[in-house]
Amino acid sequence: DIVPGVNGEHVYIAVFDGEDRRRADKISLSDFSVVDSGLAENTTRGSARGASVAPDGESIYFAKGQQIYKYDFNGNEEWFYDLDTDPETVKADSDGSHVYVGASVGDLVKLNDSDGSVEWRKFIGDNVFFTSEGPEGNYVYAWVGDKINELKKIDASDGSEIWAVNTQVDGVAGGPN
Repeated sequence: DIVPGVNGEHVYIAVFDGEDRRRADKISLSDFSVVDSGLAENTTRGSARGASVAPDGESIYFAKGQQIYKYDFNGNEEWFYDLDTDPETVKADSDGSHVYVGASVGDLVKLNDSDGSVEWRKFIGDNVFFTSEGPEGNYVYAWVGDKINELKKIDASDGSEIWAVNTQVDGVAGGPN
């Protein structure tokens, strides 16, 4: 996964190095050099999935195995949350107060940024592959599906579904690439 830095001068790349380690590398956009390597490094087993940088640029979130981690850019773990299933997506909200996690079992989870505690966890359909926050943070869009894909608009305050659109066309399920 590649996520932009907040100042437009660098990107962060979530890396799984094949030796049961995941890390975030900070890459300069001016010359594509590695500014910092091994930020938010962890040696627990499992494949690295998903990465999101906090809006203030001071922290990064990773999904690895069945856990969600928050690290500062000095490599210090701030918290982790055991999802108890495989995560598909991790996304920090625009004001830095929450992190949304989409799970392979169809749950969408809203975590508090400060300590990783669960604000709500809702089943919204099979495999939550993608989330994006709506304007002003009032709702979240989630791409959900296995055989039939749907785009859903979810109320950010309580996880309730506002609407859903079936994206299957002529028997072929569509989804984000």
